[in-house]
Amino acid sequence: MVYEEYHGRPYAMLIAVVLSFGAVVYGAVYVFMMVFDKIYELITKTPTL
Repeated sequence: MVYEEYHGRPYAMLIAVVLSFGAVVYGAVYVFMMVFDKIYELITKTPTL
């Protein structure tokens, strides 16, 4: 029982770390895409090149 609990704990921590890291990366990519879309819209809407 104690061994199983101790053995299962690193996997839970690893899963939590991977999930939090994935959430941070997804949020950063989402924000970057939003900013890039705004910049692209500004560039394409300006008539003067």
